[in-house]
Amino acid sequence: MKKVKILTLAALAIAVFMTGCRAQKEMEVVDIPEPEKPVEVKEEEPTEAEIARIPVREERVSFDLAEEKERAAHEVNQFFVIVGSFRYEDNAQRFMRQLRDQGFDPFILLSEFGFHRVCVDSHTDETEARVRVHQIRTRYSDYNDAWLLIKR
Repeated sequence: MKKVKILTLAALAIAVFMTGCRAQKEMEVVDIPEPEKPVEVKEEEPTEAEIARIPVREERVSFDLAEEKERAAHEVNQFFVIVGSFRYEDNAQRFMRQLRDQGFDPFILLSEFGFHRVCVDSHTDETEARVRVHQIRTRYSDYNDAWLLIKR
């Protein structure tokens, strides 16, 4: 009986040893590849047809809710990239915080119709503004309904 126990223990020890050796060999064989270098993706310029299809709305807006630096930076511009529109200022403010977390620098315009337009960019040139709207619509699926506001 003692011989059987000793043989069983010896067999178990050999099995554990063999398993450990195999795991060691596998670890030695595994080659960790170097991380791939990021590939810079060049975005294609939108076609004239795509630019023409950008939704546009023309209205009077004010910078009543904007800080002085925002007013100075954007008041001279006529074309605004809008990603959200809210009846209540609290909702617009909450949305702006979300946009800031995503790297945007948003501000609010108050429309003549009482809506708080959340804007992420402004331009003096309409084509540049349309291209920016297109970029946002294609890069950010959450904002595929972005549109262009033209200040009257």
